[in-house]
This record gives sequence, C-alpha cells and structure tokens, in this order.
Amino acid sequence: MRISGVYVLERLNGAAMPVILRSFATCPGPISYGDLSLGRTYAETPQLYSFAIQRARPCEPAGDPAEQPVIIGSDAGFWSVDGDRVAFKSVRANGFGTYQGRLRDSDDAGVAGPVIEFTIGGQAYIWRRVRGESDSLSSISISVFDQQGRFVNGVKLEFRENTGLVSYGTTNNDRPFGSGTVPGVTFTIHFRLPAGFSLAPGQAHPVTAVAGSTSEVIIRVIRASAP
Repeated sequence: MRISGVYVLERLNGAAMPVILRSFATCPGPISYGDLSLGRTYAETPQLYSFAIQRARPCEPAGDPAEQPVIIGSDAGFWSVDGDRVAFKSVRANGFGTYQGRLRDSDDAGVAGPVIEFTIGGQAYIWRRVRGESDSLSSISISVFDQQGRFVNGVKLEFRENTGLVSYGTTNNDRPFGSGTVPGVTFTIHFRLPAGFSLAPGQAHPVTAVAGSTSEVIIRVIRASAP
C-alpha cells in the first residue's frame, strides 16, 4: 500500500476532530485541527514527515477574529513503513524521538484510508489520508478587488475542504492568490479584510467552490476612503 501524502487528524484522545468554535459576525468559527504530511518513499532514501496540531482561539467579544490558531504540538523527521508498522524518527532537538505507528486501510467508521494511529507524549492520534502524494491537482486563483477594480492586498484567506484539510494564505503583490486541490473537492473560503474595507453589496462570505469546476474566485469589497 502506498501511504505517502497528506493526512488530517481525525481523532485526538478519542475525540472527533476538527473542532470548530462558535463564530461571531466577523469571525469564521476558529478551528482546532491537525495535519500530517508523509513524503514519497524511494528505495534506500529516507523521506521526511511533518505534522502540526493547532488549537482554536475564541473570537474576541468585539468580533475581531483571531489570527491563525495556536500550534499546540508538532514534529518532523524521517519515516519508513514495514508491513502495518510505520516508524518515525524526529530530527528536532525538542521532538518526540523515535516512535511507531500502526497502519490500517480504513478508519473506525469504515471510511477508506490509509489511516495511521500512534500515541506519543501521552496523546493518542488517529490520522486519515485525504490526498495522495501523486494525486493531480486543480488550480484556482482568488482575487480581491475594490470598487475601482484595484487589487486589495493583506486579505487573510482560510480554505476548508470537505475532506477536512485546512490551509491559509494572504493576498499580496497586487496579484491573485493561487491554491490547488484534488478535482471534485468542495472547499469553503473564509476571509478577513484589512482595516478600512467592507464587503461590497451582494458579496457572499464565505465563498464555496468546487475544484476542477471553478478556476477563479473574485471577491468584491469597498474601500472606505478610495482616493
């Protein structure tokens, strides 16, 4: 079984993940979430892995959304697989050292994997793969324009896929922000505007799109003091 690719944290100490906190009007429900990446394996070539787990921070009462959630656990190093055992060896001075995980072909609900589970630092993790290393990706560009058709930089973007995968980005350099995912995946784009901007009339928030069917997303905003 080829197991390289991107995984999402499905359970942490038996509790289902991800966890989305209650949202205020301007805060897109902060999310507690984790992902694990396994680089493609080649004969006699050690491959890298990395994972990070984040805990959501509640929105401030005034409705000001927090920045990206706080990272509460992470590690990186080399990995290998032998049968249903996956071995990890951290390269970080403050990492988890050497540890092993168990490989399964589906999760507890019968959803196809691969699935990797391991326990380190007193925490039990179950990860499910949502993207293979060699999966083809469809690209999408996100542009934010003001009422005069000018690019708006500094817009913070959050992409939530229906696979469970989450990623972030920020518009800059007067150019569209590019992203990509597996064709057919539905994803929701939450965004936070810089100070001095508001949504244009009729502009949806968040925006939902399907990879492979949508190649471009345009977000219209109003600049408070356009020269």
